[in-house]
Amino acid sequence: MSNGKPRDAPFTDIVYHELSVFHPKVDQLIRDLNVAGAFEDPFAREYINVKARYIEALPKAHGWAPEEAEARRKVVLGNWARELHHRLRVLEGEPAQSENRLIPLEYDPDPGPHREL
Repeated sequence: MSNGKPRDAPFTDIVYHELSVFHPKVDQLIRDLNVAGAFEDPFAREYINVKARYIEALPKAHGWAPEEAEARRKVVLGNWARELHHRLRVLEGEPAQSENRLIPLEYDPDPGPHREL
């Protein structure tokens, strides 16, 4: 159970302690969504904590080598950044559209080699 201290839970690390958890751009999207009211529900906040555990567990679960794990992590974070950005735009009152139309491909948080998972 989290007690609000740094490195206790990814959501509080990002929003309250302003620590880097995922990637600076992804972390900023989470902060912006919090300001927009997206995380008023405790279950929505827990989603960030679960997502952090999921991303951390991927390499071991799939047996990826360190280089492959980092490349795939970038792809996962890039896709998640697109989703978060889309949610923020909708919360800000913009009409819902295809996520591909909302964010240019160069928005990838950390451009690197991209390939299908």
